[in-house]
Amino acid sequence: MTDLENILQSASIDDLKKVGDLITALRNQKESEIISCSRFKKDYSDYIQSNFSKKYFQSIMLTLNKFVKFFGDTSSIREIKLREIESFIFSIQQNSPKGYIVDYRNLKGAFNKALDWGYISDNPVRRIKLPRKQKNSPLFLTRDQVMEVINYTNRENTKEMFLFLFYTGARVGEMVSLKLKNIDLINSVITIGDDEFNTKSRKQRQIPMCNELKKILTIRLPNIYHPNQHLFHKSNSFPYTTDYLSKLFKRCCRLAGFDEKFHLHSLRHSAASYLVQKGVPLAMIKEILGHASISTTEIYSHVTLDSLKEAIKVFDAA
Repeated sequence: MTDLENILQSASIDDLKKVGDLITALRNQKESEIISCSRFKKDYSDYIQSNFSKKYFQSIMLTLNKFVKFFGDTSSIREIKLREIESFIFSIQQNSPKGYIVDYRNLKGAFNKALDWGYISDNPVRRIKLPRKQKNSPLFLTRDQVMEVINYTNRENTKEMFLFLFYTGARVGEMVSLKLKNIDLINSVITIGDDEFNTKSRKQRQIPMCNELKKILTIRLPNIYHPNQHLFHKSNSFPYTTDYLSKLFKRCCRLAGFDEKFHLHSLRHSAASYLVQKGVPLAMIKEILGHASISTTEIYSHVTLDSLKEAIKVFDAA
């Protein structure tokens, strides 16, 4: 018999009742602890900063700042009800008809973590149903159009970066963070993600080089002398910023006469669309792009329109 069993066996009913009351009181005390909006902002922002990318952290901070401004520093997040959350979402929707969805997702994730931490007993954000929006297919350029766009820059370095994005489907942030140590010419493999750079999915992946890309890198790599030197860099050896490259690509698209909606990320869409058109299975494209879920990759299935046209011809044969 254990010590605990001995104690419980010898205790009176009144003693056991007192112990039960004490446990209940301690539980109620914990549940009644006031976690203010400002306290939660600090706790959650610290957690995000330690575990996620800088870009995601910045997005979270924008949402949390709006949240604290709306509800006040000292308000308890436990006391915030569904109707108040709906009012908050509606208020930011008025100022940002499209961007408010990001705030909604950020807030839902934040409250899920508050639930995990025991700060709240229910997540009211989960019960908010946003209106369903039409999902349009992502804009993409054909291979010939990509070549046409890059011809509008006379900088060889820029052309190589645009081609790199098309031939790998990599994100812009992934490309500008690549260093010599991430490139294996012998095995024709590019490694995305390491101890210094976290991918969006937090998973390292490898992308094989096509022959065209290998030719570009074979010429470029001999001019890079240190393993930690960036693959693409300015004359001062500093890496390019995504903003600079985005503006440059936009300018090239305008000069080529393409839709204003095209942007640098369209090269990633274009790579995925090209692979689908060539019959590469979505499961493989998912791994190349580094998607966390196959459902994300499935947005590119629209580019098989030619196959659909062939299928619909069965009506003509009737």
